[in-house]
Amino acid sequence: QARAVERVGLRLSGVSSDFGGLATRLVGEYKSLAIQMLALERVASGLANDTDEAPTHYENRLTADIGPCIGANADDIRRARLDGHAAQRFPRLSEPDVAACACRCCELFDVTALLQAFVAEVNSFGPASGQESLPALFLSWASEHMVEKHAVFDDATCSRVDIDVPFALCVFEALFFGGPCATATERHRGLLISEIFRGRPDAALLEAVAAPRGQRKKRKSHETATIDRAATKRRRQQ
Repeated sequence: QARAVERVGLRLSGVSSDFGGLATRLVGEYKSLAIQMLALERVASGLANDTDEAPTHYENRLTADIGPCIGANADDIRRARLDGHAAQRFPRLSEPDVAACACRCCELFDVTALLQAFVAEVNSFGPASGQESLPALFLSWASEHMVEKHAVFDDATCSRVDIDVPFALCVFEALFFGGPCATATERHRGLLISEIFRGRPDAALLEAVAAPRGQRKKRKSHETATIDRAATKRRRQQ
């Protein structure tokens, strides 16, 4: 509810997000779902004592403590830290618990569902799509970051947005890493992925993501909001 109120308030104030902002928010929503599942799991196993039907305050405790470790959206972390009930009812997680919860949350994070939701939203582009909608902003982003702009449209008419999950993964990688992390031979509708996108992945960011969690350097929220590369690589190979 607080998230919805804040979003409406920003819209009334004339503050809107670009494609990167909306994509980051979408990733954050799926990370929030993972935290919700983690909260229910820990309550059910007796690791947390919460008698509420929906453990919202315990979710906020987890978000405040592990949010920075999993790259949760900064606004979600800020709201969680303002939850006085969570601070009073639940002690802060210890360092070992933070590490364990962060690892478990990454396991619960559904990359496939995230990409499928993104594909469904982008492919819904039509005359009724607003200028600030995700599909419309995606097309604007694609025109600036793709050499082969028509690659996002269907082959038959080139008038309907038609991307799939593997291509969506490349979009997220280009957005958060600077370029897709596809292999040299990976293609989309006959075109090499490396020839579709303008950018190349930032080696420093890839190294940071591949490093052990304890050795990862802190990155800005829009960078930490990206998908864990190891998980996405496994799904691409499946």
